[in-house]
Amino acid sequence: MPKADRILANLPPTFRLRGDPSALRALVDAYGGELQAAENSLVSVMRAHWVQFADAGEREIHDLALFAALYGLQPRADESVEEFREHLLRYVRSQLDSTATVLGVLRTTAEALGLHLEEAALDTWWERELRGEPLLTTTQSIGADAATLVLGLPKAVRTGAAAAPGRVRGTVDLSDGVDLSGRSWLWVALDGGAPQRVELADGVPDPSSVTGQQILGALDRDLGPDGVGSLVDGRLVLTSPTAGPGSEVAVVDGENDAADLVLGLRPRTYQGTAATRARLTGTPDLSTALDLTDARYLRLAVDGSRLVEVDCAALAGDPAAVDLGEVTDAVNDAFGVAVASDDGRFLTLTSPTLGPAGSIVVLDPAAQPATTLLLGQAPRTAVGLSALSARVVSDRSIGLGVDLGSDSVLRLAIDAEPAVSVDVAGLDPGATLPQEIVTSVNEGLGATVASHDGDRVTLRSSTEGETGQLLVEEVAGDAAEAVMGLRPRAGRGAPPVTAALTGSLDLAGSVDLSARHVLVLALDGAEPVAIDLRSHAADPTHATLEEVARAINASLGRPDDDPVASDDGAHLVLVSPTEGEGGGLAVLPYVETSHRRFVTRARVTDDAAATLLGFTARTAHGTAATSARLTGASDLASGADLSAHRWLRVRIGAAEPLEVDVAGPRPRATTPEEIAGRVDDAFAAERPEVRRPVALSDGHAVTFQDLEAGAASSVAIEPSRSLDARETVLGTVPDLVPEDVRGRGPAGVLLTGTVDLSAGVTLPGDAALRIGVDGAGPVDVPIGEGGGPASHSLTQVAARVNLALGGPVAGHDGTHLLLTSPTTGSGSRLVLEPPSAGTDVFAEVLGVSVPRTYAGREATAARITGVVDLAAGVDLRTAHLLSLAVDGAPAVVVDLTAAVAEEGRDAVPANVIAAAVNAGSAAEAVTVPIPGGVAVQVTSPTAGPDSHLVLGIAHEGDAADLVLGGAPRTTHGLAPGPAVIDGDVDLLGPVDLSDRSVLRLAIDGGEAVDVDVAGPAPAQTMLGDVVAAIDAVLPGVASRTPADRLRLTSPTAGVDSRVEVVTIRHLELQEYPPTTDRASAAVRNGALVALHNVGAAAVTGRVTLTTTHGVAGPRFADPDVGWSVRIDDAVSAGERLVVAATAADDVVATITELGTPRAVAPEHVHVASGEVAPLTVRRGRTRWSYTECRAARFDEAVFDTDHFAGGPCTEEAVLDLSRFAPTDVSAVFSAGGARPATAQLEVVWDSHAAGSFVVNLPRELDVRFGEGLGETRLGAGDPEHIPAVVTEPSSDDDFLRDRINHESRLVVVAPLTVPQVPIGWEPVTLPFRRSVPFTLGNAERPARLYLSDPGFGSRFLLLEAKAPGAWGNRISMSARLAGPAIYDLEIHFTGSRFESARSVALGPPLPTLADDLLAPRPLGVGTGKAAGVRAAVTRDRVAGPTTSQGGPSPHEEGTP
Repeated sequence: MPKADRILANLPPTFRLRGDPSALRALVDAYGGELQAAENSLVSVMRAHWVQFADAGEREIHDLALFAALYGLQPRADESVEEFREHLLRYVRSQLDSTATVLGVLRTTAEALGLHLEEAALDTWWERELRGEPLLTTTQSIGADAATLVLGLPKAVRTGAAAAPGRVRGTVDLSDGVDLSGRSWLWVALDGGAPQRVELADGVPDPSSVTGQQILGALDRDLGPDGVGSLVDGRLVLTSPTAGPGSEVAVVDGENDAADLVLGLRPRTYQGTAATRARLTGTPDLSTALDLTDARYLRLAVDGSRLVEVDCAALAGDPAAVDLGEVTDAVNDAFGVAVASDDGRFLTLTSPTLGPAGSIVVLDPAAQPATTLLLGQAPRTAVGLSALSARVVSDRSIGLGVDLGSDSVLRLAIDAEPAVSVDVAGLDPGATLPQEIVTSVNEGLGATVASHDGDRVTLRSSTEGETGQLLVEEVAGDAAEAVMGLRPRAGRGAPPVTAALTGSLDLAGSVDLSARHVLVLALDGAEPVAIDLRSHAADPTHATLEEVARAINASLGRPDDDPVASDDGAHLVLVSPTEGEGGGLAVLPYVETSHRRFVTRARVTDDAAATLLGFTARTAHGTAATSARLTGASDLASGADLSAHRWLRVRIGAAEPLEVDVAGPRPRATTPEEIAGRVDDAFAAERPEVRRPVALSDGHAVTFQDLEAGAASSVAIEPSRSLDARETVLGTVPDLVPEDVRGRGPAGVLLTGTVDLSAGVTLPGDAALRIGVDGAGPVDVPIGEGGGPASHSLTQVAARVNLALGGPVAGHDGTHLLLTSPTTGSGSRLVLEPPSAGTDVFAEVLGVSVPRTYAGREATAARITGVVDLAAGVDLRTAHLLSLAVDGAPAVVVDLTAAVAEEGRDAVPANVIAAAVNAGSAAEAVTVPIPGGVAVQVTSPTAGPDSHLVLGIAHEGDAADLVLGGAPRTTHGLAPGPAVIDGDVDLLGPVDLSDRSVLRLAIDGGEAVDVDVAGPAPAQTMLGDVVAAIDAVLPGVASRTPADRLRLTSPTAGVDSRVEVVTIRHLELQEYPPTTDRASAAVRNGALVALHNVGAAAVTGRVTLTTTHGVAGPRFADPDVGWSVRIDDAVSAGERLVVAATAADDVVATITELGTPRAVAPEHVHVASGEVAPLTVRRGRTRWSYTECRAARFDEAVFDTDHFAGGPCTEEAVLDLSRFAPTDVSAVFSAGGARPATAQLEVVWDSHAAGSFVVNLPRELDVRFGEGLGETRLGAGDPEHIPAVVTEPSSDDDFLRDRINHESRLVVVAPLTVPQVPIGWEPVTLPFRRSVPFTLGNAERPARLYLSDPGFGSRFLLLEAKAPGAWGNRISMSARLAGPAIYDLEIHFTGSRFESARSVALGPPLPTLADDLLAPRPLGVGTGKAAGVRAAVTRDRVAGPTTSQGGPSPHEEGTP
């Protein structure tokens, strides 16, 4: 409650207000306001005592500075309230934890610069030492790199190529074989020759599974030259035997073409098809006589208009022995036209009508159907097809557009017309829509050839039938693959390619090389050369393209008639001097690589990775493909009793399962090793294509494995079928013998006429039928009424039949006459005969010929008839069990050899098998004749629908439970997995990337790539913006997880797959920074050189030997640890020998004469290893020994005694070093007397002295800390004034665009106005007095400002900084009104501060006065370090350190 209201509420009622406002209210408000202000002040005072609340919401630092003064800290002038609050909190923690430790120094530096560190992930030097990696190798770019300035890109690699052969690459994985049983030819033309037919399946045992190697064999056989075909990753590649422009391999469209099956190449030629007739061919082989006694009728509807019930035995003398030809003739006679045909084995029914009007429909006859007997499993319906045009449908989904920016031509030949090329690119070629493609094709061909369904395009010929043709030809710029999915079927060779690179920047004017002037170029695999592009420029600030090219050629030593660098008038062109694959051209970053010891690094977390992912660095590796592996759970160390259960059914991969008897020599004590051995041996014999070992054992359990890795790898232990005999005694289930059979109930007779009587029928007056039903004799049925012909309705005809037969025999369905037997079973009969008197009208009312008899059927039992000929008996020694379920009862397992002696089981006859089934089950088994022999027939004891037989599989004898125990029976391998990194941060909403927006990613071990992931409005960047930005640079790497987090995935899979988020910035602390020490001495053979390494570690030295007389075979050694280095070469008088170790610890030597270096061949550098690496300068005082070969010199040679360098090397013996035994360098006794020095030896090394450290700062820091020279632009002292500009008309001399472009050095205006402002910018309306900044400039995009004004209409004017870069964000502009629609412009550019981060991190110098020493001040590592320690601060790409010498003393400024 407000103070005034509380005061009034406490007054007596006499003071109750009357009206408002009132004098009392005014008085109380004044007092209440004062009280409230006092209370607020008290709260402020109280809050000021808490660091979390002090100065909250204030613009300036006050109370926090007082807090900080207690700890000797003073805010910097550029720190905000919240920045200093955090600085103070972190500073106090650092003071409590100590600022003199490694972590303390890094913390102090980070606090001074407003950085945050990932302290838990310090990369310390002592941990690297323990890992045996003492050196930290880092690479940083140098600001003088001119690659982007003159070429438009930071790096590039171009390689030459030899003449290439024509090549066609398949996309079909042939690892598992391919089915070529339907189409098996390839038509291949080589080098412009005629197509040759390759019969891929010729001679192949199984055309349904042709392997890649079999295909290669067919290609070599049929094409002539070997090696045209090859397999790459299981895919077929065809390669021309020649190379160059004339080389070509073409897979031509042709008959029986299998190109799509083996290469994934769809045809490019399509043919229309003629109309076809409906055709139906039976599946049973009818080559033997047919028994049609109980199954003789076919009811067929042909062409939808002719319905006939055919008596298939009508023309046969004996219905029990009907020939297939007689069936064919009976059908044709019934129809009166040719409907049936046969080839002696199979019956075929064909519609007389061509096209879709033709049809064949098989219906159920009245009784005794012969449908299954004659047609088997053939379809019961067939329809003809109309003539079709040639047609191809795209397999590419392009509903959202397809990129036709580079290839946009379709060349089509329709019917007999010549081919026409059509450019089908849309208004936006990069997103051409299907409608645009269709419109282009139809307009280009002048016919409706193309259509689409919104997603896919269809092309068709103009005519139908066999004359319709469609050819999609291959052409330059072919869009057939992008639009239709038709890959090229021809591959053409190419001439040799010379490595070349053309810059993308227009340098027709000049280029400023004052800051960036170095180009690093490597030619043809040689060492890179750093080229100073200014070397031939008269004015480096305005260097011409010709001067740049001359500088490159001069540095590379290229003559004028064969230059590497040239130009096309506007762009720099680089060309390798070597043609073909030996040529190479590499533009490399200008970098500096350093190898440092004793460096501790801390990751800076203030980067985009922490914002988007929640961490600054992470590495993920892919997973290897795994193979399937199944290990049993039973401990078989004591053996397993497999005497009764000894079979395993093992399936490995895609191979067929194999039944293995795994019992050992003593089945009741089979060991796991014996089980594994039996399985492995069985696969070696029966499945040689499966890699072994398939099974192995550790002495306790058995392991089964598929050595092929990947998702297709599998191991399965299936239920054993070794003892199951169903296919042995009956036949293949279910292909030849049904597995599940039911009986049928009794059936009567129902005859449906085939004549349409819905409109009645006209019959003669004496029309009659003769019909017998069931057991009654046939009776004449008069239909006519006497007299002349008369019309009879369907109802009248049915009534007359029923009247004559005395019962409900006839009926109708409104269209046909129906005759039905009143009973079912075998007594049900329907006899049709010609009438004894009158005119026979069966054909008119029923559509059938007479005489014919239909008989019903009794209920039938379920029956299974075998197809295996058992006349000679069958071997049942192993497979002897039959699983049979009868009439719904549980299955029983019948031992078919129960009554057969052991010695007779190799040929068990059919009758014995039938007897065993009868004895062991409720079924009834008999032997029956089959073509060529005798088989077993099994029948249910009951009849009707409940009669049921099921052939199961007997799994007795299965050892899986004993061998595997409770282990799973199936396992699969895994496909190789890609490396994946998922972020830890939910990105449902926008994130602010306005300060730091770069992710540094390395994929699959490649070089790290920086990706600017900021969206159009960096402060409101969405996850989709981030994914799109990464995808533009690293396609397919970034995606969104279901939890709305950023996911990074390698495009490859397997152990080499790798994704790495790389830290962009580090703070580095180097302890014991190196200083250069050296030792030198005049030496002769046997001399000792004293070295004193006062540093913290042993280091590698660099040896320089100079001589005025010449030496041969100099050797340097440290006898105490055993290493030595001898140079088997002569160093002539005045030459200099340098011996050094590389980063890989190899020793190299260089001899320099007259300024020209010459590398000593590696085989002449002899290194003997010792306790430490060669050339190691150990800590403390050490002595190196020097020896040389005995060789004469011109100034002291003795005739006939001495020899000159080049002969065998011997050296005067040196104690503890030389050897008299046979060695490469033989020792001889030393001559007496003093010998003069022969050379000057110097050893130089880096000494890591204690008592000092260097803090190294990252290059990228807040702009408040400035930038180094060459990194930014100097600000302008005065703004640019451009007065009195107008926005219309555009032809006016003072038009804003023209004036700015002519007078401004900072800004350029786009030639045309734009219709809309992109996301991230807001238009500014003229005029505006306050300066408005240009925004969103980065390395790829200049900063921009959009203006709106009535003079531009509804459009906007775009202003940009003259060059890309963040520097443009410091440009601002104001536009003041100077008159009616006239504006005065001012363009400001503040520039950057000079680099100050080193001074800030080091801190101010310590004052000399005590009072000043006690005053608070900004602190840095210079004051936080331990006393007596020398501190220095450096910064990447900024020259010179800022130092503090020997503790509290004024620091020394390096060169900024």
